[in-house]
Amino acid sequence: MKTERIPVILMCALLLANTVSAAEVPAGFPTIENIFADEGKETETEPADAATASEAAGKTVTAEGDGFASPDEAVSAYVEAMNAGDVNAMVSTFAVETYIDHLDAAASVERMRSISLANYSSVPVIGSFSRGLLIERRRNEITHLIYTAYLLYATMGTDYESIGTGATEPVTDDASISSYLSVMESALPESWVGHIRITKVCGPDDPLVSKYVPEAFGSENTQKNMDKQLAVCGGEEYAERAAVLDVNGTMGIQFMECIRYGDKWYNWRTNSTIAILLNLNYSCNGLAVGDLGIGIE
Repeated sequence: MKTERIPVILMCALLLANTVSAAEVPAGFPTIENIFADEGKETETEPADAATASEAAGKTVTAEGDGFASPDEAVSAYVEAMNAGDVNAMVSTFAVETYIDHLDAAASVERMRSISLANYSSVPVIGSFSRGLLIERRRNEITHLIYTAYLLYATMGTDYESIGTGATEPVTDDASISSYLSVMESALPESWVGHIRITKVCGPDDPLVSKYVPEAFGSENTQKNMDKQLAVCGGEEYAERAAVLDVNGTMGIQFMECIRYGDKWYNWRTNSTIAILLNLNYSCNGLAVGDLGIGIE
């Protein structure tokens, strides 16, 4: 019985081989032949010379911009990009590549006394692959917070506001889907675009902000903690800023922590130390518009 099946198996194998060889394989598509090439076999593509490689490097697209002369300019550029509805421009105001290139993994682990998948600052850059991944992780960190703020404000005051705080909303029927989409179609952040005006950018010592800043911000422990975080990021200086806004006639405030590398300032994080001490919801991404219970009028 087994011997009778051999010719059939051989025939199937031959048919399969003919089918594969006849198929058109896209150029550059991974195949057994080109992945496991003979050792020492010359490739058709010659390595680029130094001049060509340098030219290619100069055309590399980066997530961050050129940096700014002051923290005030960095925060203002972020708000202006928000007003234009340009997410890429918002991200470009942050230190992204520069941030990853200056991270100190050892200092991060020492500070946190733990290693976890979520703490990407504890992952050292050892080559182009790890660097590329960490740059994308940094960019994702920034866009994720912009995304959470969008959802929080889009659903605030509706039947779906739990979504904005990270909860899952069950869908019971088709009417629920229609209701949800109707809410999202009138999302507040979309109506803000083109109507966000900066009235002032100030530091924690400014009278407009200082009366609301918790005493804990100036404590020795807070400052020591900030210095450790700055060391992890390899920054030379950091600055707290608050951009006071007029958002469609409603007062808003964008908190931001900025970081300096050399003579360039970048945005560091929107969930600044002051925003955290004021118990501003993490999902807000440092943006407080209207009555959010932070005591600023």
